Amino acid sequence: MSFPTASIASWLGACVPEPLHVSRTERLRAVLGALIGIGLTGVMSIWTMGDHADLPLLIAPMGASAVLLFAAPASPLAQPWSVIGGNLLAAAIGVTCANWIPVPILAAAVAVALAIAMMFACRCLHPPSGAVALTAVFGGPGIKAAGYGFVVMPVAINSVIMLACALLFHWATRHRYPHHGGTPHVARTTRSGVTDADIAAVLDSRNELLTIDTDDLVTLVDDAEQRAQQRTEQRAEPRACSRAADADDLTATHAAPFHAHADMTTRSTKPLQKSDFEVLSEFRHQLRRFLHFSEEVVQAEGITPLQYLLLLHIKGFPGREWATIGELAERMVSVHHGTVALVNRCVALGLVRREPAPEDKRQVRIHLTEQGEVVLARLAALHREELKTTSRHFQLPFENL
Repeated sequence: MSFPTASIASWLGACVPEPLHVSRTERLRAVLGALIGIGLTGVMSIWTMGDHADLPLLIAPMGASAVLLFAAPASPLAQPWSVIGGNLLAAAIGVTCANWIPVPILAAAVAVALAIAMMFACRCLHPPSGAVALTAVFGGPGIKAAGYGFVVMPVAINSVIMLACALLFHWATRHRYPHHGGTPHVARTTRSGVTDADIAAVLDSRNELLTIDTDDLVTLVDDAEQRAQQRTEQRAEPRACSRAADADDLTATHAAPFHAHADMTTRSTKPLQKSDFEVLSEFRHQLRRFLHFSEEVVQAEGITPLQYLLLLHIKGFPGREWATIGELAERMVSVHHGTVALVNRCVALGLVRREPAPEDKRQVRIHLTEQGEVVLARLAALHREELKTTSRHFQLPFENL
């Protein structure tokens, strides 16, 4: 029988942790927060609890709570209700099991299981609380003698002081905590139309607990879509510039079909002279210079060349101050979905706005906003001044060839 080495290697590979996407600054913040939090919790517990040598002044589960509060404060498991509710419930359940179940191992198992069940029911799941339940069972004679007083001292006191330290520390370091901030939930939608309700439905279908809330997932999806859209625009810009540079007739609205170019080459009988090549070379050189100038001034304005082209084609559309997605896609020689993504990005930047057509609500008109008008006017003026210095080079091929 062959040994399943490939399966074992795959399993071992799955055990290797993925890299953490956390900066050095954030790691230092977590380390410093835990140092301050545990230290202050211990000192304040001594001052609060006084002389109780039979009880631990700082229970071990507080170390695990510190990891969540300072290293993963965005986790739903680290929110205030999870810390306080989870620890107090687990402590009460642990004391109850220790009092009523004479077998310690069985009492510990039941205590942890019931604690998890109650934390799920009360929406205060907090992993260190499982250790609190175990501490209530195996904590020693002092904790056993304290009975339900253990819930208050040291569990409640430790938990409240630790949470207060976390709140003050994150406030002092300008780090958002609690993660929801007590604000009402606002429904959100990503650029592609994914809503928080969609995220919640997918999470329900997975039937698995993820330690990230719905709002964060929507934000991550939206940010990822924005990065992907920017990457698409950056890849498309060189192609758009290349198409413009390869078009000898700058006044043509549509590219001539291939058979038309073939007919032109067959009709052309005039032999090319050295001067003709020089004229064409100079024309292409000046065109490249103009495109390079355009890219520089547009990027200095904080937008991309394709975004500038979109604004220009809206403002320059014949006979009106708006255009549809299809019309813009045609003028930019682009696919429809690419133009939609470009419009979405410009809407997010406040450069354009969508308006439904009065005669047909299904049709959307793209207008420039006031900000878009200002940006376009500034850039168009710079392009016009640059064209004044190079326009003679663009006319030479049509005059001399």
